[in-house]
Amino acid sequence: MTNFFLSEYFLFRFASIVSLLPVIFYSIKLPKSDIKFWLLLFVALLGLVTLTTYKLSNNYLVSFNISLLIITSLTTLLFIISSFYIKDCWRLTSLLMPYILLLTIIAAFTEDSGGFGTVSQKPELWLFLHIIVSLLSYAFLTLAAVSGLSVFFREKLIKVKKRNDFFKHLPSIVDGERIEILFLIVAFTCLTLALLTGMSLEYYESGKIFVLNHKNLFSYFTFLVIAILFAYRKLKGARGKRAARIVLLSYLFLTLAYPGVKFVQFVLIS
Repeated sequence: MTNFFLSEYFLFRFASIVSLLPVIFYSIKLPKSDIKFWLLLFVALLGLVTLTTYKLSNNYLVSFNISLLIITSLTTLLFIISSFYIKDCWRLTSLLMPYILLLTIIAAFTEDSGGFGTVSQKPELWLFLHIIVSLLSYAFLTLAAVSGLSVFFREKLIKVKKRNDFFKHLPSIVDGERIEILFLIVAFTCLTLALLTGMSLEYYESGKIFVLNHKNLFSYFTFLVIAILFAYRKLKGARGKRAARIVLLSYLFLTLAYPGVKFVQFVLIS
């Protein structure tokens, strides 16, 4: 037991989780976009990247653990970059970072049968592009879902006419919807590229463009749900909680398509 707590991997996991706590508490108790906030956010990113790099150095390239860690690191990085350029985006920290913490804990303490995948039959550059746009689509959809959740909570508070210190620092409904749509457009673009590159890889390997497996099926569902939201928003003006629910549904489908499939493959089955 002592050796476990002193093991190198445990220390990396512990440090990564602890690095997330300061920015979470700061964003809830004293939410300010000041130098201290940004330093704490960068510390959180450093902790995530350090643990992810450690796992990658052990060659767990296709495991459930490393998939979650890459997602958390990439999502946090994109959030920091977006917060520099998008007004009031930083206010989502109190919703996003606890979720990132939850994913990190799951990734850090879930054992799976990680290892190298068999991808030698596919062109490496095209496969690399497919992986990148797939990860980007999931990361941006995560940010869109958090933005939608922010809008949902804001509208709920107005409806019940109650004051809540936890949610009062979130973006306004108008700003939340604006941020949500921006992230959703980028996520939809990346998802489209991911589906197209995935189809080309399937055609290269099997001669078929459409292969209906669990990952592809849920990815198509995600694409369809987001496309319907854009069309419905254009025609009927779907906004607020209704739009947020649709975004969360699309996020559920993409979660089942990517980390969900890996969880079944490397944790449940193995």
